[in-house]
Amino acid sequence: MRSLTIDDTFANKINVQKILKSLAAHCQGLKSLNLEAVADLNLLSNSFDSLQTLTISLSPSPKDSKLVSNFVNLKFLHLRVESKVLQLGDDFEKKVQNLLDSVVVLHSLEILILEGFIEGIQKVAKAAKSEAIFLPNLKVLSFRKNFDVKEFDVMLISQCIPSLTLFEIDDSHDIAFEIEDVI
Repeated sequence: MRSLTIDDTFANKINVQKILKSLAAHCQGLKSLNLEAVADLNLLSNSFDSLQTLTISLSPSPKDSKLVSNFVNLKFLHLRVESKVLQLGDDFEKKVQNLLDSVVVLHSLEILILEGFIEGIQKVAKAAKSEAIFLPNLKVLSFRKNFDVKEFDVMLISQCIPSLTLFEIDDSHDIAFEIEDVI
């Protein structure tokens, strides 16, 4: 098997971790994994080093941040941050920042979709400005379900990542009322 997709409806009815453990034991060469569920990154990074496409939901932990950088062959990464109101705060934002820091070392990425990242656009803009080589192969950058979109950050990303062919901001919430300034 080269590709596996498990949607959220099915994932809610099965033990996703059990399926992944079975795949790890019996399936070599998996290239694409699309999980609409939270999964054990430790298992994934140790068992599926050939992955080129990964879609996954995470509730960020310090361990996850280190593990994301192990997927050095990824060309497509879609990360969904799952959070509960109780998790929000400075500690949660630091975990999200650490997760983003681990993503920017994945130099083979061509498509990056970040969903539900608090201040994700601002943090990526800052990283792109400070990095000498920021994701040199990146062609598509998409932010979904974001907060606090600022014109300056949008412009900075557009200028600092010349390889982009598509820059998407979708389903964002304009808390600072600045989107109309961009348009």
